[in-house]
Amino acid sequence: MFGCLVGPGDRTRRAALVRSYPAGGGARPAPAPLGDVPRLERRRTVRPLRPDPQVSAPARYLYDFDNLLLSHHDSSIVVTDGLRQENFDPHGPVPRLMLLDGFTAATWTFATAQGAATLTVHPFAPLSTSDREALTVEGGGLLDLLAPKASHEIRFTAPA
Repeated sequence: MFGCLVGPGDRTRRAALVRSYPAGGGARPAPAPLGDVPRLERRRTVRPLRPDPQVSAPARYLYDFDNLLLSHHDSSIVVTDGLRQENFDPHGPVPRLMLLDGFTAATWTFATAQGAATLTVHPFAPLSTSDREALTVEGGGLLDLLAPKASHEIRFTAPA
């Protein structure tokens, strides 16, 4: 407990520290104030914890070992019934998921063959035209990252 007080002149400081604790193991003394350290709340604007409900989240492709699903305390806030109904093996490979408006909406696969890269989206439910467009734009960026020199193709399968 007092391992930091080991110098020759620290004996008196250690004795004063021990005397400051009440006998019998009572409550510790109140910590000393920090002086005039500026409070962070005064120097920054406080943002709301959640975005405005009218603002939709962009489409996102998650890779198979994404932190959101593997180690998030409560991944049920993004996992939908569509994913639960797919019956993925909990101890098997983690599927690559796609988020629409912050919720799981599909899985995706990536394949390359003879200079062509194909991104295939397997939705859980029918997609609207605007959702397909958002996924196409985001998928184009993903294909640019994964296969920059290949020709790109994005396919959508029918919902299961």
